[in-house]
Amino acid sequence: KQLLQSLGISGHLTLYKRETKLNKKITSIILATLFSANMANADLVNDTENFTFLKYGKGNWFELKNQEDLVDLSNINCKWTSSGKTTSCKLMLSPTYNFPKDGIAVSTDYVRSGKVALKFKNGIGDCGEHSSGLSDCETNRERSEFSMLSWENKEKWFKFSIFIPEESVFPKGANNSVWQIHSKSGPVNFKIKLTSKGDLVWDDHILDKEMHILSKTKVKGQWNDFVVNMDFDESNKNNKVKIWANDDLVVDYVGKTHNNKSKKVYMKVGIYKSHLDRAQKSDMGTSIAYYDAIAIGDNCKELS
Repeated sequence: KQLLQSLGISGHLTLYKRETKLNKKITSIILATLFSANMANADLVNDTENFTFLKYGKGNWFELKNQEDLVDLSNINCKWTSSGKTTSCKLMLSPTYNFPKDGIAVSTDYVRSGKVALKFKNGIGDCGEHSSGLSDCETNRERSEFSMLSWENKEKWFKFSIFIPEESVFPKGANNSVWQIHSKSGPVNFKIKLTSKGDLVWDDHILDKEMHILSKTKVKGQWNDFVVNMDFDESNKNNKVKIWANDDLVVDYVGKTHNNKSKKVYMKVGIYKSHLDRAQKSDMGTSIAYYDAIAIGDNCKELS
């Protein structure tokens, strides 16, 4: 205002005042919208201290306090499915609706690096629904996990560490996975899952083949460190798949890394149980898994 007066442009003062009021009103609306959106999502999880929910259309998108220490996605680019525009990678709760409030939390119970880790918990009846209308409760599924936007289709490196407590229950007969590569408009492509015997295997849904990763005696009660290297070239010919478990190369082959329905792929982290109708009721219980040092890079050096 003082600048306008010094320049002798007093005739514009009324316009200045109107624009100032309008800007203040717009700012107030934006702040109110963001506040109400976060308040609406505030009760999605019990751990409100470490989770901040964001407004990005459908889905419960969130950021973590000290996120790069837990889930470092800063070295890769992601894409919005609808527009295809490149953006920073973002995380989303799964399932979208009726997510178990204690299904995910930042914890100090068991830590692999830094001061905290992510704790996933999934008990009997912890099912929900998705924006697509799919109901886990009606299709014998339970889950507590997060997903993310799809990335650019080129070579990717992943690292993550998992600690499964001895008391954690994964029902025999069901399909129990703890890490996935999924397609946006199609089925799951790859899983790391526990077998009914308690071993950990790589489940290639494209080839319909399982490959051994860890024996039962090493799965629970200790931290297990994983590095995964995969090609996602859209030619989908001879794409490599390599997995290291605790520094040992346990999976090494070439094949397809895209299914026939979608070439938009992304990572899912957490507990996912399906085919629960095949499990004995006496074998059901609460599944718990801790995750730490999760990262994705375009090369191995970016995982450090």
